[in-house]
Amino acid sequence: MQRSRIKALMVVMVAVGIIGGCPTTPDPGGGGGGTTALTDTQKAAVNAVFQQFEALAASFASFVPLVDDRLDIATLSGLNGLGTTCPAISYVAVNDTPLINFNFGYPPPASCSADGTAGLTFTGGTDIRPNKTSGATTIEYLNLTIAGKAVTGKLALTLARDASGITLTGQIDEAITTDGTGSVTGSLTIQIATDGQITVTTGALTLNDGTTSYDVTLSNVVIDPVGNASFVPESGTVTLDMGGTAVAITFGAQSPTDGGVEVSVAGGTAVAHQVSN
Repeated sequence: MQRSRIKALMVVMVAVGIIGGCPTTPDPGGGGGGTTALTDTQKAAVNAVFQQFEALAASFASFVPLVDDRLDIATLSGLNGLGTTCPAISYVAVNDTPLINFNFGYPPPASCSADGTAGLTFTGGTDIRPNKTSGATTIEYLNLTIAGKAVTGKLALTLARDASGITLTGQIDEAITTDGTGSVTGSLTIQIATDGQITVTTGALTLNDGTTSYDVTLSNVVIDPVGNASFVPESGTVTLDMGGTAVAITFGAQSPTDGGVEVSVAGGTAVAHQVSN
């Protein structure tokens, strides 16, 4: 009789989930459960970071003339004629040995108006001053507008060049601000290939959309404005810190086309997310 009563009690306990076998709700923050869905707050943060990084990448397009294989910064040779061919950003070079002042100005010649600009309208210019001996370089946006939005800011970087392109490593000295989008500060390393492809290999940035600040790290984020006609990355990861929880945004080949990304929260299984513009 006692054995029957114990057996019946165990059946009831299993039924109500007290003993193993109970269904569980996956943990949206990871912890072995996986990311099943993003909260509205997480979605808003992902959208804001996506849009701010797209604007930041567009501003980097003004650095592309530095990779022209006819331009030798060390010797100041090959300067003539760069303003009439692609990548078509005209410039004025002022020789302040050992400094060189390049003022890259828009708009470019009509034959190259979409080259490296992803179809966006650029006006104004960028002042780039590399030291041909040390490679120490300052970059400042001068009355630059991209798609009608004013872009301001200043960077202090070290420039290195090889046959594949250039590498710029350093700090954002004065916040890069795009009207209506937000501002960016921090440090990063940018590689620009001779075909115009831009890779942010590493970065630790603070993005501010005017309401909220996000601390983000970047890993091998690749932007191909010529191939994709977009400044949305085609690969790489941007990870933002949301109150101690890591939210990782991974870009894929479809991202420049449809805004689709994969998002993982606290190391959980990645879920698809469509960025709304």
